[in-house]
Amino acid sequence: MFVLCLVLLVVAPASLAEDCNILYHVTNKWNAGWQGEFSIPIPKETSNWRLVARFNKPYTDINFWDGTMKKSDDKKKVVVKSFDWSSEQAEGSDYTIGFVVYHDVATKLKLKKVLLKVCWADGSECTTCNIDTTPVPKPTPEPEPEPTDKPEPEPTDKPEPEPTDKPEPEPTDKPEPTKKPTPKPEPTEKPEPTESPDCDNSKYSQALKLSLLFYEAQRSGKLPDDQRVTWRKDSALDDLIPGGYYDAGDYVKFGFPMAAMTTMASWGAVDFKEGFVRACEWENAKKMIKWATDYFIAAHTAENEFVGQIGDGDIDHAWWGRPEDMTMERPAAKITTSKPGSELAAETAAALAAASLVFKDDDPDYSAKCLKHAKELYQFADEHRGTYSDSIPDAGQFYKSWSGFNDELGWGAMWLYRATDDQSYLNKAKQLGLNVAGEISWDNKASAALILLAVETGDIAYASKAEQFCNKIFNETPKTNDGLVFIQQWGSLRHASNVAYACLYAESKGVLSNSYKASAKR
Repeated sequence: MFVLCLVLLVVAPASLAEDCNILYHVTNKWNAGWQGEFSIPIPKETSNWRLVARFNKPYTDINFWDGTMKKSDDKKKVVVKSFDWSSEQAEGSDYTIGFVVYHDVATKLKLKKVLLKVCWADGSECTTCNIDTTPVPKPTPEPEPEPTDKPEPEPTDKPEPEPTDKPEPEPTDKPEPTKKPTPKPEPTEKPEPTESPDCDNSKYSQALKLSLLFYEAQRSGKLPDDQRVTWRKDSALDDLIPGGYYDAGDYVKFGFPMAAMTTMASWGAVDFKEGFVRACEWENAKKMIKWATDYFIAAHTAENEFVGQIGDGDIDHAWWGRPEDMTMERPAAKITTSKPGSELAAETAAALAAASLVFKDDDPDYSAKCLKHAKELYQFADEHRGTYSDSIPDAGQFYKSWSGFNDELGWGAMWLYRATDDQSYLNKAKQLGLNVAGEISWDNKASAALILLAVETGDIAYASKAEQFCNKIFNETPKTNDGLVFIQQWGSLRHASNVAYACLYAESKGVLSNSYKASAKR
């Protein structure tokens, strides 16, 4: 990569910067990153391109959507090479290369130098452009007022003389707006599908309903007849394991964060079932959890084998279409005894064990099935220890295990203890010597496991660690002006809601000496 940069610097004549006429726009900005794009006029058909971007300081992460990336070890440079689909751009078109970059809040990150090398389909010599890194304001779409001027006054002006213009256009303009509000009665009919009058309608219930609806929109596979998000259709039916949930705004199925989400959702359903029932969302909650657990059970293809990812992160990020229209390759990656993944197996065991408690009364057979797979996966995780993101490298680009696997082993053991009352699982969790962490996330569950240990054992030592965690979160962690706990920029609300829930749970079980209810509600 270093040699390539030197070549580009030597080849690029200074005059080419003017000839290329490439503009750099910052389209969105926040305190820990920004989104930008390079607007490129295409004078003739291209065959491929390569871009090299240098920064003044290290970034924490970066993503270009139109090409494969190679990031430098010092995180100050990235080399982007066009995908097959983005290589060929038509003559006369305007092409945009977009990206998003993240950095520490305290870092004043800036683009230092950007070089773009474009090669042409006619075989002529490639052109190298030195792009000006001074952001240019993106033209605001001002054509909008024009269409409103054009509607009907002008057409009516041409055919008819001035006298008729005055009486008729104005009256005819007024009835038309009155027709626009008339469709409003139709929306008033739509609220009919709402729950019965007995359902709680508080803001918490509404948030719960919308959260569950969000997961329906993330479903992959063959959708059921009772699917409420009706604009979603069947997708990824040819995956090695159909079903499950897509990740974030993408269409990869990352098993590790999917399992963590399922455990947290099941925790709420197990210990606060009454809230789901009051909101008339208990059935929807069970369906949401089962959509994940059905997938996990199918992905557990052998006792010591689990499919941990479907889809390629880079290829997927380059796709901006609907999941229903995907045609790209969707490879599957698994963990085995030779390529172990203790975080993934133990977290999935936690999810299935927690889910077994959700279904224990309503569907005992399915509950037993979940528990069987949970036990097998936990044994796999414990007996064949290894870091899952080493065994599934693509997952490591997006959901690397930073905290190691002890937290998942402790977390999984605690859920199996709750589901089975088997003392050996409790002993296992105790032996791992977990320490308080400053978050509860898809990566780190140590503090959540310690809270469960405090509740299940009544041991003052674990209660002290639970107190230490909640005090650290609500009294020492930075907050926004409105009081929101800010742990990190990635999924800030997710982080805040996870810790708020865990501390409210601990308080409800009487293991905390101080109250954090007011802070958690904020």
